[in-house]
Amino acid sequence: MSGEWTIGPPPVPTPAELRRLHLPPDLDLAPNRPGETLLGDLAYGNGRTPGGGRTRHRIRRHLLALQRTGAELDLLEAGDWRAVHDIPLPGLGPLDHLLIGPPGVFALRTVPARRQRAQAGDLLLTVGRTPTPDPRWIRRAAAHASRVLASPVTPALVLVDASRVEVAPTLRDVLVLQPPTLAATLSAVPATLKLPDVEALFTLARTATTWTVQP
Repeated sequence: MSGEWTIGPPPVPTPAELRRLHLPPDLDLAPNRPGETLLGDLAYGNGRTPGGGRTRHRIRRHLLALQRTGAELDLLEAGDWRAVHDIPLPGLGPLDHLLIGPPGVFALRTVPARRQRAQAGDLLLTVGRTPTPDPRWIRRAAAHASRVLASPVTPALVLVDASRVEVAPTLRDVLVLQPPTLAATLSAVPATLKLPDVEALFTLARTATTWTVQP
């Protein structure tokens, strides 16, 4: 027989591992799929989502963009990264993705660009001719995440299927990413967290009660 044998008691679980083992299913956000809230809207509808065909088409388009980003994050999760999707933030709405890895913590907002030009500025993101306050929103979401996790969080916008992306030179605090290069871009960021730190932050982030504090 080959291999290494160890004699003695098993390793003592870390506090993060113990918290994960005792986390009730209804408080665990880790099973959330990308776009979990939108999946529920499509399946059942709710008071916030009218049932018109145009609205449902928009939701499906957004859902596909979220799933595309989620597929890229899966590539990172095969390594030393962890992701939590569809985190409810009081007063802000759902945070699409929170990504935790050796380079740090990233709050990601996915935007479907619909094969149009996207221009990211300090305050507004313009897709085609439609401006939205996504840069401001993701800054607020990242600031909230930083407070509750007691860790720096970098805001990022993920533009899916943009025909062209232009980023204002003054936009330095928000990353602007695209799915084909997302994993490579984030993996190239210098490491700041050790693996036990990644797991501890993931355990905290996946716990629903972590996020109940108002921004």
